[in-house]
Amino acid sequence: MRLDSATLYTSITFASFAGAGVLMLFLVSLRHRTREISASAIVWSLGLLCIAVGTLLIGLRGEIPNFISIFLANAFTIMGAGLRPNAIAIFFEGKRFLWAPLLLALSWMLLLQLPGFRDSVALRVAFVQGTLLIAALAMAWMCIRLNREKLASARILTVIVLFEATSYITIITVHTLNQPRVFLTTFQSPAATYNLSVALISIIATTMCVAAMALERIQNRLHEKAMEDDLTGLPNRRAFFFKARQLLESSGKHHSPYAVILLDIDHFKSVNDRFGHAEGDRVLRLMGQITRDTLPKDAIPGRLGGEEFAIVLAETSADLADMTAKRLAKAFSSASKQVLGNDDGVTFSAGISLCPPQTLLEHAMVQADHCLYEAKRRGRNLIVVADPEAAGLLDEKYLRPAMQRVDPNR
Repeated sequence: MRLDSATLYTSITFASFAGAGVLMLFLVSLRHRTREISASAIVWSLGLLCIAVGTLLIGLRGEIPNFISIFLANAFTIMGAGLRPNAIAIFFEGKRFLWAPLLLALSWMLLLQLPGFRDSVALRVAFVQGTLLIAALAMAWMCIRLNREKLASARILTVIVLFEATSYITIITVHTLNQPRVFLTTFQSPAATYNLSVALISIIATTMCVAAMALERIQNRLHEKAMEDDLTGLPNRRAFFFKARQLLESSGKHHSPYAVILLDIDHFKSVNDRFGHAEGDRVLRLMGQITRDTLPKDAIPGRLGGEEFAIVLAETSADLADMTAKRLAKAFSSASKQVLGNDDGVTFSAGISLCPPQTLLEHAMVQADHCLYEAKRRGRNLIVVADPEAAGLLDEKYLRPAMQRVDPNR
């Protein structure tokens, strides 16, 4: 196949039509798609259809009236290019400008009524290619600024559209310097071939990236769901240990101690027996909500199973960990009274272990569990704190002297 402009226009047309169709089939067959994924794919496909119509008409220049091959063709191309950034904005739930493509297309039509603009190939090319350049840069900017999920496919899309932008800059520069009188004289130029070749590659590659972004987001969210406790919304046991280790690895560089808090809801079985399992689930959900609302942002909470919860606080002290547990205890006891309609409410017992940064998380968990056991043994509704730095060792025989008995209702 000869790589000339006519062939490239035809290829872009087919690639755009095919891309729109394949993307729609992909969307229909995609499970777990979200509203923003669906809307983004639809808008992107509409953009491809507009580009396909535009390139089809431009490729027929000289064989059809100029009104169609210049006026309408570029209007469709401009609208198609303008829809693509909107598709990215929809995907990332950012601000979209669906009116902008139509406004740019209308501006193009109005400018063509001016003889000075209509008769200048360089000005026409600068306007059309300039809008395509702005659209490409807008997509790159959105993929950089709005990609809070750090999607790898969005980063690849950024590279592709920046590469695409170079073709627009090239064609604008060539036409500005040469000032051709007739567009067909530059139709077969190396600059046009480069511009169209990049456009063809970009149409295919960016459409693949849009599909990959959808798959990557769904995969990430399914992974997050698998790492989340369905009832409380907190990280499950597996996720808790994973996130806690990550936090401790990063905070260990500061050589500050960390705390582990183990919580166990008191007499939870009797809550289920007395109020029913539905109310018991409400109590667990309440614990999850209060934990999220009360803890500092850098804390790692989790539900270990049943009525047992855990919290890791990095770069803290025994007093701060103790105060955190007290706030949780007071908030939970007060809110549980409203949930159950019971003046006594529900309480929890807690064990707190403060550890040097080099202490393994598993050792800290064991020590906090000893404290939790001691809180239950002493009558529940208590917070027991152990400071290994005060005792010097993690052995149980050194644990008891470092304990403090704290009543959260005081």
